[in-house]
Amino acid sequence: MKKVILSVLLLSVLMLPMCVNAAVFPTFSFNLKDNTMLTFPSANIEMIYVDGILNVTTGADTQAIPVSDIKSMQFTSVSTNVVESVISDTEDVEIYTLTGIRLGHFSHLRQAQAQLPSGIYIANQSGTSVKVKF
Repeated sequence: MKKVILSVLLLSVLMLPMCVNAAVFPTFSFNLKDNTMLTFPSANIEMIYVDGILNVTTGADTQAIPVSDIKSMQFTSVSTNVVESVISDTEDVEIYTLTGIRLGHFSHLRQAQAQLPSGIYIANQSGTSVKVKF
């Protein structure tokens, strides 16, 4: 019993800095294996893991991310103010350069990645714009 209490206490102490420091970071980002980045506002973020899927909820929006697609994740102190939600990889998407030049309309984000050279772009889908890196 003493070992259990000590273990819980030690774990709580080790996790305390993560909880305290997380409050100063405005965004939480996932770097995916296909080199795209999903960024969420860190305020009120909730992550629930179920059967290989990480469900990330911020407010009323929920994004399901297969854990096998995640390369890394971290709190970030720099907010781009462009990436506040995520887009679907199964819906039509418009891709623009960082200077706003429209590069094309694609049936999904992976098609854009396959056809465009490596770089950073703005993807727009249903009025939501995000920064993506291919």
